[in-house]
Amino acid sequence: LFRWIDHLYALIWQQLQPGYFTFSLWRFLLSGLVLLVPTTLMGATLPVLAAALVRSSDSNSVTKLYACNLAGAILGTLAAGFVLLPALGVRATIAVAAVLNVIVGVTAILLQRQTQAPAEHHEHPVNLENPVILSKTVLTISTGK
Repeated sequence: LFRWIDHLYALIWQQLQPGYFTFSLWRFLLSGLVLLVPTTLMGATLPVLAAALVRSSDSNSVTKLYACNLAGAILGTLAAGFVLLPALGVRATIAVAAVLNVIVGVTAILLQRQTQAPAEHHEHPVNLENPVILSKTVLTISTGK
């Protein structure tokens, strides 16, 4: 996708020959368009989890979730900026983050399947009384989102 955007940048430059300001505006708009869906989905995870936790019996669960999110954002930023990027470089750091996200996601799915009884029917798709919440919290901590 990013290579496609690079080719599109080159095409815009060659065909339209915009000035620096106009070309920068094109780049900004195309970058925003490409990042709109993934960033919206990443940003939506915390409010969705918070809404699910509001229905749980623990009145402090949303507070704990936001605290874990904040701690994850701080630790993730420090680890990425001061450890992973200097040691691994940009591509490898992105690959490590992607692999960690997949591992946490698969773990959450497996834990949810393992803890749900086959005959159980829930009012909403999130089972609030199983280790999936822990896995999602770990995901929040590991990604900072």
